[in-house]
Amino acid sequence: MQTSATTAGRRARVSTVAKRIRECLVRDDGATLPETIIAVVVSATMMGAISTGVIALTTLNHSVAATAASIRDVTTTDMRWRESVRQAVQITPADDHTVTMTVPAATGCRTDSWTFDRASGLRVATTVYPTLTGTSCAGTALAPAATETLLPGNSGVSFHYRNLGGRDVTYTAGSPTLAPGTAPAEVASTGWTSTTVGSAYLDGTVITPGRAQGRLIHSSQIANNIVGP
Repeated sequence: MQTSATTAGRRARVSTVAKRIRECLVRDDGATLPETIIAVVVSATMMGAISTGVIALTTLNHSVAATAASIRDVTTTDMRWRESVRQAVQITPADDHTVTMTVPAATGCRTDSWTFDRASGLRVATTVYPTLTGTSCAGTALAPAATETLLPGNSGVSFHYRNLGGRDVTYTAGSPTLAPGTAPAEVASTGWTSTTVGSAYLDGTVITPGRAQGRLIHSSQIANNIVGP
């Protein structure tokens, strides 16, 4: 039989072992190992959530900036195109990606040469001359052409034209082709058969880096200074 002394000794040893286990599980600051593990897991989760939030905020900022840039590009292009067409006394297309507009200027005359290609984007090169003779610039250019890039090359842009009677006309290497059709009753035959450009249109989709979807652009303008025969 076990004596009371033997039982007391066992209890003392168990108590000592339990105390040592507790000491091993407790850090200097009083936290137990399970508490430490839970704290690490919670901290890792919180850091992941914070990182996700930072990434989402950064992505949102980039998206907002790209959207603002896209709106700015479209607005600037629309205003520039309309101003050029509205003031032109002559519009000379080469095709649906190249057109030159002759515009009266304070110093005499200027030409706005619009071009689009995938490599360089939508550009307008402005050259100023000392004299406007009829519907043409004359004299020696006062300075080299100033070229402005309005839209990036990954955008898709094309030019379209209508004659003085509102009839579509396409150009290939500068040669006009009138769209088939019969003149409306209110349109004079001279205007309907004319190859003089009376209005010009810029259409396409503007792609701005950082923005997934393109923004449509449609700029149409009547050439107020061009009169018919």
